[in-house]
Amino acid sequence: MEPALPPHGANTPVAVLGLGPMGAALARALLDSGHPTTVWNRTAGKDDDLVARGATRADTAAQAAASSPVVVVCVTNHDAVRGIHHRIGDSLSGRVLINLTTTTPAQASEAATWTAERGASFLDGAVQAGAGAVGTAEALLLVSGPREVFDTHADTLRALGTVTHVGSGAGLASLNDLALLGVWYEASAGYLHALALMAAAGADTSVLTTHAAGMLTAVADSAADTAQEVRERVYPEGTAPLSKHRTVVGHLVETSRDYGVDARRLLPVKELLDRRVAEGNGGDGFTGLVEELVTPTGSDPAPSDEPGESARSDGGPGRDTGHGWEPAPLDLDAYLRRIGYDGPLDPTLETLRALQWAHAAAIPFANATVQLEGLPALDLASLQERLVHGSRGGYCYEQNILFGTVLDRLGFRVTGLRARILMGADADTMRADGHAVLRVDVAGRSWLVDVGVGGVGPLEPVELTEGTEVTSGGWTYRMDRTADGMWLLRHLAADGWENVYKFTLAPAYRVDYEDDNYIAAYHPRSPFSRGLIAQRNGPRVRYGINGLEFSVTRPGEQRETRELDPGELPGVLRDTFGLELTEEQHQELVRIAGSGSEAGRGASLQG
Repeated sequence: MEPALPPHGANTPVAVLGLGPMGAALARALLDSGHPTTVWNRTAGKDDDLVARGATRADTAAQAAASSPVVVVCVTNHDAVRGIHHRIGDSLSGRVLINLTTTTPAQASEAATWTAERGASFLDGAVQAGAGAVGTAEALLLVSGPREVFDTHADTLRALGTVTHVGSGAGLASLNDLALLGVWYEASAGYLHALALMAAAGADTSVLTTHAAGMLTAVADSAADTAQEVRERVYPEGTAPLSKHRTVVGHLVETSRDYGVDARRLLPVKELLDRRVAEGNGGDGFTGLVEELVTPTGSDPAPSDEPGESARSDGGPGRDTGHGWEPAPLDLDAYLRRIGYDGPLDPTLETLRALQWAHAAAIPFANATVQLEGLPALDLASLQERLVHGSRGGYCYEQNILFGTVLDRLGFRVTGLRARILMGADADTMRADGHAVLRVDVAGRSWLVDVGVGGVGPLEPVELTEGTEVTSGGWTYRMDRTADGMWLLRHLAADGWENVYKFTLAPAYRVDYEDDNYIAAYHPRSPFSRGLIAQRNGPRVRYGINGLEFSVTRPGEQRETRELDPGELPGVLRDTFGLELTEEQHQELVRIAGSGSEAGRGASLQG
């Protein structure tokens, strides 16, 4: 039952909790409109100007909430909103809580549920303006929540700006806000990319700056027509078909790389165009890309940034979540034959352990594709051709994208992550993200899974709990935290604990892996571009190849090495590492391995 609405009037008293730039602007606008206003802020002193204007200072958040029938919360983020909830507790009963903090739709819904449980009404809002515009018609205020609650308090809200009710769902204001901001971010990032490209080329920007507004105006002028095409799912060719757009975007990516400009923001667009054209829709207009963006509803929640918590999903089995779990066909039977696994396939921890062990033992870690062909394609069809139907092996992006896709199809909750390789370096060593790993949530807990790190990779999941130790196949791993809160994977070497890599739980997307893959394959300082690397796991033993150096490592023992004769290499690659290549490819790897480069020594320890 909807809680009873509190009394209201033209000068309804309002409490404002949170006095950052936006919160203070809201309080000033309410005071200027004649609303008795009580203010509270966690940090003292920010309310002095408002008190001088006539606001009442509350000593606690609960006191502020109890003072007024309408309570406005405007703080830095949803964690701060939760902190406010904790402070005000049951003092909210019988009131209206208006959240004007920037949150996600799921977070707004959570706040609405919490509010209803305490006998209060809830509205969520988003201010589409800077703090300086609050209280003027220029400030657009998007509000969602029950219509009768909105109507009751619309006059109060109009003191803040031009108000639009966008629907009764608690998260609709946030959804509209983020969608509109997305348009701004995409347009602004596109213009910045254009300026960066011109600057890198040393070219005059006068033509660009003169005509850029026209390009943006064209997008704005077509907004209504584009929305209609999306509603009707009819995509007329317009200025050019998708096949032509695909060519142009490809040129833009190539030109950006030629001039040393980061092209990663363009890669998702190129990927969408590639996929849409490959599906036979190259004659559609550009609006047809929306078919590749829409995710079916009803998906399971995806993991949040902390183990044990979950949030709204951005995909599920058989859908491309942006982490690389493509909806393309997966030959699961062939994959299971490749890794020699015939056990249960239900998404349990036991299945996850068994699959990881089987995959790590069967599919070698190797950079043969980089050495023989250049950039390894990361689409699912290419990965299956090389790692499943062929016996090429691969490095972290190939291995973990394939394994993540398999787990996703089996019903596991999988998120791609990026790690910073340490390999014995101190935990506070500055390193860039560049190693692909997986987070898998199963049995109510979160686990690190990695089938793509050479030399010292874990052979089974490692729980994301500080202090966890796992021993598998004689190899022992430990999960710790760095001083700045990153997760830290360590392994027990012959002379003590060594750091393997560190990482956060921020999701990695396909564009991240594509860009990292490009750097790993082509950068002159990348170990993968400089020589042959391979590694194979066996029972209590790991075999490695680095150029012509052959190594054997056993748990708790020092690594044994010897130099191979060039003629030995093809047989070792085939018999020890399972790399089935043509004679011509074997000889090319012999030539590469025998080139004498020492730059990559130890690189078999990297993913």
